[in-house]
Amino acid sequence: MATPQFNLPVFSSEAEEAEWLDSHQDLISEWFATAARAGTLKSGIAAERAISTAISADESSVVIRIPQVDLVRARSIAEGRGVGYQAYLRTLIHEGLERDGSKAD
Repeated sequence: MATPQFNLPVFSSEAEEAEWLDSHQDLISEWFATAARAGTLKSGIAAERAISTAISADESSVVIRIPQVDLVRARSIAEGRGVGYQAYLRTLIHEGLERDGSKAD
């Protein structure tokens, strides 16, 4: 799959950039979702949110048992990153599958 290309304008100041980003939030969300689906999104809070959004479009519900200590830790880490713990756990599972899947190929 080809890497998506996104064209940001050139800004003359941080204020101009902030204004543009604020007024184009839907477009930026679309760019993040496209990159997440393409597997080219790297890391960070925005990446985690975009990946979880891209995945949620075709996800299935599953119940798993997680030790309480791991759940508390996941919630703490997710809170520090500004994401929900379920989105954080989905991201961890997705990244692990990608990593292990590439080893199997």
